[in-house]
Amino acid sequence: SMAFEHAFTGGQYIVTVGMCLFAFATIVAWYYYGEKCVEYLAKGNKLVKLGYQMIYTAMVYVGCVASLDVVWAFADLFNGLMALPNLTALLGLWPVIGGLSDDFFRDPHRIRPENADFSHLAPRREKG
Repeated sequence: SMAFEHAFTGGQYIVTVGMCLFAFATIVAWYYYGEKCVEYLAKGNKLVKLGYQMIYTAMVYVGCVASLDVVWAFADLFNGLMALPNLTALLGLWPVIGGLSDDFFRDPHRIRPENADFSHLAPRREKG
């Protein structure tokens, strides 16, 4: 903010307002994203959705009143925990990744159409 203040009069206020708007937009966007994920995982269960709303609202409050060190520690923890479902998905998709990699390395110079269907590379699972 000091750089903006030195650049022109009132520059520090632009930074402050911009930071507040960014923080508010982030809180709203993460709430919406999380709510949609909870709706999907809970198959529309209203009680689970209400629980998410209450926990999220409580955590926003805690984030506002807690010390900065605690807030950063929780942010780091939960960002790290987001790796678990992603790594699990990568393990589950390993056969698909392997099939696509094999296809590419058989002929790396071949031009593949943008909307090509590579579903034949994925292993088939029997329903039942």
